[in-house]
Amino acid sequence: DNVGTVSNWSTTSNFRITTGPSAPTNLLVEGNVNPISLLSLTPPFSAIYIDLNGDNASNYEIEVNTNSSFTGTVMWDTGKTLTTVYNGNRSPDYTYDGVALTGSSNITYYWRIRFWDTDDNIGEWSATATFKDSLTHFFLNGIQINGIQID
Repeated sequence: DNVGTVSNWSTTSNFRITTGPSAPTNLLVEGNVNPISLLSLTPPFSAIYIDLNGDNASNYEIEVNTNSSFTGTVMWDTGKTLTTVYNGNRSPDYTYDGVALTGSSNITYYWRIRFWDTDDNIGEWSATATFKDSLTHFFLNGIQINGIQID
C-alpha cells in the first residue's frame, strides 16, 4: 500500500497456454507415400497427428488440387470435418470424395491435411504430398484354366 505494508498472497491460480497441433506427418494415399498409381478411384488418405499439448484431434481438413501451391483447380476440399485422432497416432482413412478421378489421366494431384485439436486450435498444414490419377493394371499373357488356354 502507500505506506509500504505488504499484503497477503492471493490464492493460487493457474493457466495453460495452448497452441494448435503440429503439421501432420507421414502422409499416405492407399498406404503409400506419393503413389504413382492407384488401386481405386476413391483412395483413402491418412496422416500422423501430433499435438505438443497432448490434445487429441477433433476435426480435419484435406485439400486436393491440380497445383502444388493450391491455386489451381480444387478437386476436393473437405472443409472442417469431425474426426477423432489420439495424439501421436495415425488418423483413420479418409476416403476421397471429390471430383471424380478417371484412373487414366496420369495427372499428378497435390494434397495436404491439417487438424484442429479438442481446444479448437487450428494446426499447420502438412507438407504437400502427391498422387497420380492412374489405376494400377495387371496384364496376363497366356493363362490356362482347366484345359482352356487364353492368349
